[in-house]
Amino acid sequence: MARAAPSDKGKANKRGAARLAAVQALYQMDLAGTGLNEILAEFESHWIGREVEGEQYLPAEAAFFREIVAGVVEDQRKLDPLIDAANLDLSDEDLEILKAMLPGRSHVRDPGRCVRCARRSNPPEHR
Repeated sequence: MARAAPSDKGKANKRGAARLAAVQALYQMDLAGTGLNEILAEFESHWIGREVEGEQYLPAEAAFFREIVAGVVEDQRKLDPLIDAANLDLSDEDLEILKAMLPGRSHVRDPGRCVRCARRSNPPEHR
C-alpha cells in the first residue's frame, strides 16, 4: 500500500478534524437550538485550531467543515418529514435518535459528496 505524501497526510488530518468539529457542532446545534450560521461562525472563530478549556483542537479544513454541517442540516430537513410520515412504531426518544443519526449518514455516504467514496467506486483505471 502506498503511503500518503506528507502534504496529503496534513490534508487528511485537517479533514478528519473537520469531521470531528462537524459532529460536535451538530450536537451543539441540537442541544442548544443554535442556528446554522451562528454555529459555523462560533466553531470557526472559537474552537477549530484553538485551545479551549485546556484542550487543543486541531486545525481543520474550514470549507469541508461547513460543507458537512450545512449538508447534514439540509438532509435533515428532507428526511424528518419522511420519518414522520412512515408512522414507525418507536418511542419519542428512539424517533429523535433516528432523526439525529440518518442525516449524517446520508450526507457522508453519498459518493457524490465524499471524494474517498467516489475513488473507491471509481478505480484508477476508470478515472
